[in-house]
Amino acid sequence: MITVVITGSCNGIGLGLSRAFLAAGCNVTVSCHDAEGLRAAETELNAAGFGERFLSVLCDVALVDEVEMLWQQSAARFGRVDIWINNAASAHRMVPLWKLEQEEMAGTVDVSFTGTLNGSYVAMRNMIVQGGGHIYNMDWLGPDGNIPEGLGFSAPQRLRSTIFPVPSLMMPAVLPLRSVRLFPVSSRLSFRPIR
Repeated sequence: MITVVITGSCNGIGLGLSRAFLAAGCNVTVSCHDAEGLRAAETELNAAGFGERFLSVLCDVALVDEVEMLWQQSAARFGRVDIWINNAASAHRMVPLWKLEQEEMAGTVDVSFTGTLNGSYVAMRNMIVQGGGHIYNMDWLGPDGNIPEGLGFSAPQRLRSTIFPVPSLMMPAVLPLRSVRLFPVSSRLSFRPIR
């Protein structure tokens, strides 16, 4: 059975992806940094009858040790992690940059960019050890299909798009690696097909 870990999956697209993967027969680990949000997601997924096939883990993706714990708990429960989806994101108020507080900017970058780096780092290192897997990094696109202007959306998304599609920056040359742009996913890193 395929196991999927989704960061930022207590509401919105992350929770929707969790429900869809569970409905397709996968094991899923849902995670977020908010205990109340995590309990709400647990309640919803239990009510839908998915209780045995999902795990919920409290995780702040800005902290690499917590992301490693997310991987370890998922692998311990389900045996391995086949798909890792970096979905966690944070946005600031949509105002000009000079009107933002430093804490708003730092929080946005910590979750939306550093969190993606941490998730990819942890997943890649562990997928190399287990012999393969897939990593997806989600981009947020506005209602018209464009990334809204502002630090909260544009900067982290452009950084992701700049870094993740370059295979030579991501993995040693001995591993087959592909990168493709998919909507709404900005990059897909695959090591070996899931058996």
